[in-house]
Order: sequence, then C-alpha cells, then structure tokens
Amino acid sequence: MKKAKYLAVFLALLAALAAAGCAGGGGDTAAPEGVYYSVAVTGGAGAGKYREGAVCTASAETPEGKQFLKWIKNGADASVNAEYSFNVREDSRLLAVFGDAVADAGGEAFTVKTPNGIGGGGYAKGSLCTVKDPASDDARVFRGWEADGEIVSLERIYTFPVT
Repeated sequence: MKKAKYLAVFLALLAALAAAGCAGGGGDTAAPEGVYYSVAVTGGAGAGKYREGAVCTASAETPEGKQFLKWIKNGADASVNAEYSFNVREDSRLLAVFGDAVADAGGEAFTVKTPNGIGGGGYAKGSLCTVKDPASDDARVFRGWEADGEIVSLERIYTFPVT
C-alpha cells in the first residue's frame, strides 16, 4: 500500500511538471510565439537560442595564463568587458579574444580551434597560446597536435605563437 501511495504522488508530480513544460523527453510543449535567434559563443559561455529583443550575456572563460582582451561580434569589435550583454536582434557569433599580458589589444585576432582539447578561442596575433589534452577520455589515444594537416607537436601540452 505504501508503494502505491508513493507511486501515485510521483505520477501526480510528473504530470504537474509536464503540464508546466518542465518535463524532458518529447512533450508537445511548443515554444512561446515569436522570432528566435541563435547566439554562438567561442571562448566563453552564453550560447543558445534567444527570443528577439531578449538580453544575452556572454561571459569569457579565460584560459590559464591569459588575459581577456575583447569580444568580437559578427566580425566587429563589440566590447572590452569580460562579461558582455546585448539585446538579441539577429543570429550572432561571439568570439572572446585572449592574449598574453603584454599583447596589443588593437592588433589582429585569430581563432584557435581545439575540438578535443583545452585552450581554444580567440587570440591576438603574436600572443602565446597553450593547448592541452584533457586526458579525461581513456578510450581516446593522443596522437599529437595538428595545424594545417601537419603534426606540430606530440606533447600533451603545447605552447606556440599565434600567427
């Protein structure tokens, strides 16, 4: 009898969550009407789908030994604050640019991609970038770091000047 009572309470709670649109897994809850835009963030947090006019706040995730320099939004300088908020009016791509403490924030910026590593993001030309193999997936075998189709290092931690 006790099990049946707990099961009934659980099912009632589950039904209430589903009615509120909080239950996961294929419910028929539709998104509120309106226009939505995608925000992609490289080098930080805040990516997602936003309703037109909503405020998106992106927060830079500065790699160890680097400093945040600026945000680039859709190819143009947007902010020099590590936390950047804006009203979403279009699909947007944000790039957090990092550099060494002596890097010139006014210089060119490049994107370092590390699909299976740590340390990717935007970097000022001439700054040093350090990438690391997270070594968290025992099923993977580390074979080195590659740039332009060439293996450039077999070390799990690799530092190079961004050019």
